[in-house]
Amino acid sequence: MYRIFDIQDFTLSETRLYLFRLVGVLTFLFSFNCFSICEEMPALPLISTPQSYTFNEIKHHNGSSIRDVRDLLQDKRGYIWMASAHGLIRYDGHDFKIFRHSPNDDNSIVDNELLSVYMLGDTLLCVGAVHGVSLIDVRNEKITNIENDTEGNLINYVDDFYLDTNGIIWLAGLDGLYSLNPDLSGIINHHLNAPSPQKGNPAFAKRAYCITQHEFDKNLLMIGTEGGLVSFDVKRNKLHKFYPNDQATFWRSASYVSKFIKDGKYLWVQSWMSGIPRFDLENERWDNFVYPDEKTKVNIFALSDLHISNDNEIWIGNLDKGIYIFNKETNSLKPHPGFKELNLVLKGSWQRIFMQKDSTLWIANDKGLWMQNRKAKQFRNLHIPYKFGWVMSTYHDETTNDYYFGLTWESFGVACWNADQKKWTFLRTETNQELDLSTYSILKDRKGVIWMGMQARGLWYVDKKNNLLRKFTLPDDNEFDKKLGTVYRIFEDSKNNLWLGTGTNGVVKLNKERTKAYFYKHNSTDETSLIEGTHFRAIAEDRHGNIWIGNHTGFCIYNPQKNHFSQEIPKQLYKTGVRSGYTYSIVKDTTNSMWMTIMGQGLVKISEKENNYSFKLYQTDNGLKDLTVTYMTIDHNGGLWIANNGLLYFNPHDETFMMADEYNGLVDEISGDAQIMVDKYGNVFSGEQVGINWLTEAQKYSVSNISNLIVEEVLVNGKPVDWHFENKDFITLSEFNHQTNLTFKYTAICYDDYDQVRYRYKLVGLETEWSPPTKVLEARYTNLQAGQYSFVVDVAYKGNWLGLNQYVDFRIRPAFYKTWWFITLMLLLAFSVLYAIYSYRKRQLDEKFQIRRKIASDLHDDVGSTLSSISIMSDILQSQVENRTNAKEMIREIGFNARNMLESMDDIIWSVIPINDSFENLAARIQEYAVPLFESKDISFKFTVPHSILQMSIPIEKRHDLFLIAKETINNLVKHSQCTEANIEFSASRAVLKMRISDNGKGFDTSRNFSRNGLKNMKYRAEKIGGKLTIHSEIDKGTIVTLVVRVR
Repeated sequence: MYRIFDIQDFTLSETRLYLFRLVGVLTFLFSFNCFSICEEMPALPLISTPQSYTFNEIKHHNGSSIRDVRDLLQDKRGYIWMASAHGLIRYDGHDFKIFRHSPNDDNSIVDNELLSVYMLGDTLLCVGAVHGVSLIDVRNEKITNIENDTEGNLINYVDDFYLDTNGIIWLAGLDGLYSLNPDLSGIINHHLNAPSPQKGNPAFAKRAYCITQHEFDKNLLMIGTEGGLVSFDVKRNKLHKFYPNDQATFWRSASYVSKFIKDGKYLWVQSWMSGIPRFDLENERWDNFVYPDEKTKVNIFALSDLHISNDNEIWIGNLDKGIYIFNKETNSLKPHPGFKELNLVLKGSWQRIFMQKDSTLWIANDKGLWMQNRKAKQFRNLHIPYKFGWVMSTYHDETTNDYYFGLTWESFGVACWNADQKKWTFLRTETNQELDLSTYSILKDRKGVIWMGMQARGLWYVDKKNNLLRKFTLPDDNEFDKKLGTVYRIFEDSKNNLWLGTGTNGVVKLNKERTKAYFYKHNSTDETSLIEGTHFRAIAEDRHGNIWIGNHTGFCIYNPQKNHFSQEIPKQLYKTGVRSGYTYSIVKDTTNSMWMTIMGQGLVKISEKENNYSFKLYQTDNGLKDLTVTYMTIDHNGGLWIANNGLLYFNPHDETFMMADEYNGLVDEISGDAQIMVDKYGNVFSGEQVGINWLTEAQKYSVSNISNLIVEEVLVNGKPVDWHFENKDFITLSEFNHQTNLTFKYTAICYDDYDQVRYRYKLVGLETEWSPPTKVLEARYTNLQAGQYSFVVDVAYKGNWLGLNQYVDFRIRPAFYKTWWFITLMLLLAFSVLYAIYSYRKRQLDEKFQIRRKIASDLHDDVGSTLSSISIMSDILQSQVENRTNAKEMIREIGFNARNMLESMDDIIWSVIPINDSFENLAARIQEYAVPLFESKDISFKFTVPHSILQMSIPIEKRHDLFLIAKETINNLVKHSQCTEANIEFSASRAVLKMRISDNGKGFDTSRNFSRNGLKNMKYRAEKIGGKLTIHSEIDKGTIVTLVVRVR
């Protein structure tokens, strides 16, 4: 038995599937403009099979199952978040991140046993636990835990979150109904006071499980509780009404409502041993379907979960019995036929059903977690009602809408299906209808003749008038079929010649009249002959009219003008590192590039420009499943279809791949020799399988399974920085703080074919080229110099770079000692220091010069003048040697002057000795000078020097003048004052020295102009050292001489 399926009926089996594929078909038609919109898809003979679902178990990297997932959702970025009994799990399609409670970590979640997850907005994840609530900012994973309500009571068993139309977040917990403060600062208990359950654990008497808003009265919340279904008046903040399920009369039925799903005016309810309850919100009435029946054992005993699949079906988790389908129109229940392969696994406890944003299903229980493979099993098997081993070749005659299926192995003809008449025709030979015919190749030439290449039986054609297969022979050669043997490939060139690739008899060309055959074989003595080898499966024509031919050893090119074969282009290819091998297929694409499949090497593209050839090799890194590449064909859009241990679609325009195998699309694996055909409707045939409108599906899936590329974290010196992927904040770092080692962690959200994902990255500001493709999920940079950078990461799917570039911009500020202002400041400081040193040295030299000049001046003034007077008096004495009286006086004068000279020399020498720089030595010398003079005149004196100024340093240039001023003052006091008392006092304030010399003598009139130079010299010396000399004298009252000078 077989059924004929219209494509329309096939796609309409589920409304969502219909809409999904309708959008895909329309997009395809408008995008490529290849198929007529008004053309209907053909009816094909497909085996009747129920829609099946394939699930892949999701496991940890160590192979352990992910058990006890209680809730699941997908956030805006694409991450899947799972609340489990063992912590919070984040999944991106390939990696897991697990959040657990840690008593010593303030940023850990509130508890490990979780019950619910809810996404508030795009960034705040609400997690309900057995003990409390965690609020997680998914951008930076900062966690806020709330364990108590605003009254200080513990919050336990948070099963549900619900956002009402007023923006209030409601929570269902052990003590009833709660709400979250708008500022997220606390949780308020609304004291639901629901009725106590008739059965069950008293500890859960107040427990609320689920919340939704009433369909008609938005002021009411519908709440599933341990006692049953109730409504809550939000405005009045109190229980509104209780709705007991009076229909649940089974002796084991329980009253609690642990989950419900809103379906228009109905609530489909999960309860214990109550069948499938439904509550009518409009009429406030219960209906219980497929009520427990211990006799038939087909109805629902323990509902573990429910999921609305479409407008007419609800999927039911029947505790330990697997997944069932409830039909809302017929109120009937049956095991889901699409889960037969999974039902053994699903007979665990408490199946839960979740749906991803793209309608992908997830199923969880105490044994593990499974994700739907939406591409699996989308191909259908053809129902060909004739005896055969397998289908080797397929051809679609677009003129008549006939589909020819070349059968092999114990087959006796060719099957032909007319899609318009929905009718089979079996083409056989006229004379021997039991002749075993295995068809390797089918082609319709430009004259409309359908040709068949047979195994060991040569070339045949279709007699359409009589619906027969007829053997082709030449007019003068009835043994032509035996000379051909097996015909693997039939190809018509641009001049209407028919080329035949045989097994062991080389290549044969039939002229356009089909009256003459030319056999081409290898001649070991002729380099221009056909390539050596057998199994000539590949024949194609390039844009110059040259014929490319491939067999199990390689390929060669036939030039019709020169009538010879060349291996020059193959030799150029092999020089690139590609080895010769079994060339299964050669095709020319829409850009006139030549493509070939070489076993063990991969897919090769050969492009030509002005007789210069370029080569490109595609292997597993570029999207191939492996290097077993055999048959290849090209569709109407220029896409390549390749047998690659599966069915590989390759778009040469953007170099995207899409693989269909037994895990992704195909019903079974494709046999090694099965050829590929794509009809004008986009249906893809290979062997006995057909992918309905699979061209559109392949184009869609080949683009990418990647939904997002995310930079998850930026680390500086191994520690994360406060950076948000959504905000793309600019990061400022400091070289001075050694913030020069950065790590960027990134990931692609990809839930299918992740092994086809590659990454590349570069650091703009340091690098100009992308890194090599990698699977590593982080990039590290060390010892970066100060400057501005931008980290860029991109992702490729099946060798195609998607351009989803994500950026992290940052700047490393230079250490302060590398900044321009610091360098300028240092240069100025260095200049200032050098100038100060120069000035100091110059000042020192000037001071030394002044000292030398002063010493010279003093020597000249004191010693020189004295020596001059001695010299003069010596001369006079010699001239007046006879006058003894004058001679004695002059000798005395000479002695006096000599003593004065010695005294002056002593003063000068004393002043230049460094040890005498302290004031203590100056005071001692003044005192040493004054005491003998005062005692010689019986003058009572007092010498006062404060102890605090003894260590004051007196510069050499000032010390000498200070001593001479004091000396002159003391001399005047002793010689002229006639005093009986004298005082010498010193004081200092900061760097100012004050000397005061006073007596009680006769005094003098300071206004008189004295002829003596003593007073003038004192004032001159005071001014020279920057001091101020004052003389105060009164007749008969004494004299006071005061000197004030800054000593440094």
